[in-house]
Amino acid sequence: MNKKREIKSTKNYSLFSKIIGNRHLDAHNVKRLKQSIESIGLQTPMMVNYKHGIIDGQHRLQAAKELDIAIDYYIVSNFKEENMHELQVSKKWTAFDFALRNAAKGSKECIEALEICNDWYIDSNKRFSKTNILTLLLKGLQTNILKKLRQNEFESDVSRACRLYNCIKILSTNKNKKFNPYSEKISRILKTLDTKYKGLDIEIIEKISRKHYLEQYSNGKDQTRYLTDLYNKYDK
Repeated sequence: MNKKREIKSTKNYSLFSKIIGNRHLDAHNVKRLKQSIESIGLQTPMMVNYKHGIIDGQHRLQAAKELDIAIDYYIVSNFKEENMHELQVSKKWTAFDFALRNAAKGSKECIEALEICNDWYIDSNKRFSKTNILTLLLKGLQTNILKKLRQNEFESDVSRACRLYNCIKILSTNKNKKFNPYSEKISRILKTLDTKYKGLDIEIIEKISRKHYLEQYSNGKDQTRYLTDLYNKYDK
């Protein structure tokens, strides 16, 4: 017979602490939770380990603090840090969340990748999402970035990513483009073309952006074929 969880309640917010792997607080999520709590009350207790480290519920805790109400919580035993993302119920972990966790655990690859993410996100006026930047940074032609980051096996190719980011910025200046140069699909296609041509030529990309209308295709293969044909056309 399963032992019933003991739900406790407290306003001693300092009792709780973050643990490695906790995500950054999302102000929008906190605001949403506050509205929900004010409407129907706190429906899900916070999950903590035996030291009161937060496994799931840091946004609920912040919402409770701001509303000055008690937070409900329960303690779980046999907690394994690598399973934290499976236990968190309020919001699924993104590739960026896993990158933050890995960086907090000391991954030099992820620490450097996150610095680049922040720089390019600002440089692109927030048009280039941090997850898509991670996709561009991912070494090789691998596509399952979430799996690589979840297993802390992320490896980057910064030199190639810098070259392709310059290509993306050049394509973004085209006033007749129909596709989003900062999309994940375009990042993957540019990585494929960069491998095919052993390094894309910036001057050719500039010619394409300056002289040609850029069409969008819903199918990735068609988009790749289209951009390949354009590259070949101006590779003279």
